[in-house]
Amino acid sequence: MSSIKTVALAGATGALGPTVLQTLVDDGFEVTVLSRDANKVQSSLPAKAKAVTVDYTSLESLKAALKGQDAVVSTLSAEAGASQNLLIDAAAAVGVQRFLPSEFGCDYATTSHIAVFQDKVKARKYVEEVAQKSSLTYTYISNGGFLDWGLNVGFLLSLNAPSVEVWDGGDVVFSTTTVAGIAKAVSGVLKHPAETKNRALFISEANVTQNKILELAKKETGKEWKVEQVSGKQRAQEASDELKKDKPDMTFVVHSLIKHAIFGDPELHGAFLPDELDNELLGLKTLGEEEVSKIVKAAIK
Repeated sequence: MSSIKTVALAGATGALGPTVLQTLVDDGFEVTVLSRDANKVQSSLPAKAKAVTVDYTSLESLKAALKGQDAVVSTLSAEAGASQNLLIDAAAAVGVQRFLPSEFGCDYATTSHIAVFQDKVKARKYVEEVAQKSSLTYTYISNGGFLDWGLNVGFLLSLNAPSVEVWDGGDVVFSTTTVAGIAKAVSGVLKHPAETKNRALFISEANVTQNKILELAKKETGKEWKVEQVSGKQRAQEASDELKKDKPDMTFVVHSLIKHAIFGDPELHGAFLPDELDNELLGLKTLGEEEVSKIVKAAIK
């Protein structure tokens, strides 16, 4: 398989996109950012990256933007995930070698039944179908929870609030990776196209529990938090019931079901085992307790 030098990035904003962009540029890839308004974003990009304007609803627009690209990395948000199919079609049509769909989370092989992951599951199925009849290949990255981002925004544990929700006693082990670690893994995939061809890869920088995070937070700050116990299965059922309403609270639904997948049910493979990990191939190291503790401390304002 030919080496990958040119990369198109779809979704260079949000929690993950900017770090992926900077990492790819720093690692020597020629990066083109796909944007609905290239003029608007160009000034905010690294000097060596360029932006092109695309219409995500137009196959011809996407094909024109992807000509000459070796790989496409999608970090599109969940709301924009439905546009990945046309992006996949365009990539295959112009001879792109590798497509990385916007996965970056759970093991979607074990969580495919969860409603909020349906667009990701459909994208997987579609890229596999396209790969069977074209030269396009694919790679999936499962990284567990976003460790630093998940703490900064209060998703894994709301450390900047007076109380925290602890699911199922707080001792369920789950995998996490920092945003920088995920970006490094993306770059690692593109550096190793043969080894990562048509594979689901698993990465984790730290397997943690909510109780361990809370313990580190207390140690770093001396603070105490009120702990509110949550039943994972009950919360998942509440989210499913909410989804059936005419006007559901989608923030509650999405957050609840993603948490359920990460640490609400051990059977959903939220904790990746050491022999499953592709860290070494992709250049990732495991974080020690002191390093995790620093990330926890940095999240507390």
